[in-house]
Amino acid sequence: MQKYSELLIGFAASVILARLLMPEEVGLYSIVATIIVVAHMVRDFGVSSYIIQEDELDDQKLMAAFFVTCFWSYSIALILYVNSVDIAGFFEREEIVSILNLVIINFLIIPFGSVSLSLLRKEMNFLALLKVNVGSALFGAVVSVSMAYNSFSYMSLVWGSIATTAMTVLLSSFYRRRVELVTPSVEKIKIVFKFGSKSSYIHILFMMVSQLPEILIGKFFGMTNVGLYSRANGLVKLFHMGVMQGIIPVLLPHLVNRMKVSGDIKPEYLKSIGYICTFSWPFFIFLALMSENIIEILYGARWTPAAPMVTWLAISAAIVSIYSVNPHVFVASKNIDLDVKNQSISQTFSLLVMITASFYGLEMLLFSIVISRLFTMIVSVYFLSRAINVGYTEVCNALFKPLSVSLICFIALYTLSISNMILESSLFIGTLICGVVFVVTWILSLYLVKSDMLDLIAKK
Repeated sequence: MQKYSELLIGFAASVILARLLMPEEVGLYSIVATIIVVAHMVRDFGVSSYIIQEDELDDQKLMAAFFVTCFWSYSIALILYVNSVDIAGFFEREEIVSILNLVIINFLIIPFGSVSLSLLRKEMNFLALLKVNVGSALFGAVVSVSMAYNSFSYMSLVWGSIATTAMTVLLSSFYRRRVELVTPSVEKIKIVFKFGSKSSYIHILFMMVSQLPEILIGKFFGMTNVGLYSRANGLVKLFHMGVMQGIIPVLLPHLVNRMKVSGDIKPEYLKSIGYICTFSWPFFIFLALMSENIIEILYGARWTPAAPMVTWLAISAAIVSIYSVNPHVFVASKNIDLDVKNQSISQTFSLLVMITASFYGLEMLLFSIVISRLFTMIVSVYFLSRAINVGYTEVCNALFKPLSVSLICFIALYTLSISNMILESSLFIGTLICGVVFVVTWILSLYLVKSDMLDLIAKK
């Protein structure tokens, strides 16, 4: 309920804001948001994971985690404040200074909420988490929309993010259990730092490369294109937010338990990627072929230049679906060191390819994202073969039925999209017809290829 409520609130807010703000205004905030996302990964430094996994969590350890969070949060806030003018100069937009100077408020208050949230997760207090996250998301969305309506431009998004953080801190502090304010020992603080090093390295490296396209677009192709890319990327990420965020919290404990019972999680891994790609590939096919219609219906005609970006990003996301669960398999099989090597090689390659491609135009940059995801998939499966003894042939066999389902859906939708029926219909009605036919085709194709998904549904 929490995940899908947040998704619904965020989606509704983005649809409304798309009609109140211009692409350039969204782009200005988005370019800062990409920097802030990476900064937040550094700020967390694995503290959340430490609290959740720690078996004997006492007040001293909690306060040690709080001290570490404060150290990184205030250090990053200071770095961003001191370098705000230089960052704005890099993108040649003075407005970024005022955005950064306000956004760092989040880093000043977030330590008082992040530890509380992690404690609620550890205690599996999901009702409290529902109230905290949905309440703060709703409050932030209302602030953003209200201020945008009253002509606060891109600053409405800034104040919306601050409102979300502030409400999260207040609610999480209210619902968590009481913690004694004790001074943690240096040894306890060292333990937190040591735990966070490897986990943070992987996540920070991954996040830096994930956010790199928006930074490069902002530098070379202007804020309007950043806004368009942000909107396209948000549309493609709907699958991750709507499906993967519901799967991942269940998948990792399942793999860990299976590893304890049988010592072999390869069958579970192969089934997982088969199920995920059976859902994701048709979704991304529909998104790619109907991107212009979907964008105009949801966000308005001025956002339709984002449609070609949606196509490229949908292709790259389809590739990511193949290895999206791999990091969790590395953790479950206790091979995080292999994942460190995997991420180091694949993300370095992606970094170099995207930077090089940006000098040759926006379309080449988008193409380089696809190439980098393809390379990452190959490298990830290679290292996974060393972790759980799975080969490329076995992965291809697991993907044969999802590929067959996707091809049937593609042929049906492509044929329908070029027919007179869709051309003569209104934009909304035509897209709706395509959507209904596509879903029916997907269901029928599951029976036609005898998809493993049917067995899963039958068991339920």
